[in-house]
Amino acid sequence: MIVAGAVIFAGTLYAMALGAPRWLGAVTPVGGISLLAGWVMIGLGGIASARRDQDAAP
Repeated sequence: MIVAGAVIFAGTLYAMALGAPRWLGAVTPVGGISLLAGWVMIGLGGIASARRDQDAAP
């Protein structure tokens, strides 16, 4: 999710800087949201892992 978001976000900005159509800028937020969603998933995974480890402790 993070890789896809980074490619979409940076790719659309880079393409527009090189002269791509301006409507491509409407796709850029999709990449940003994907990046944010990826970080949220990593955070939730870390919290879940910590809780599992805490529950398994003697």
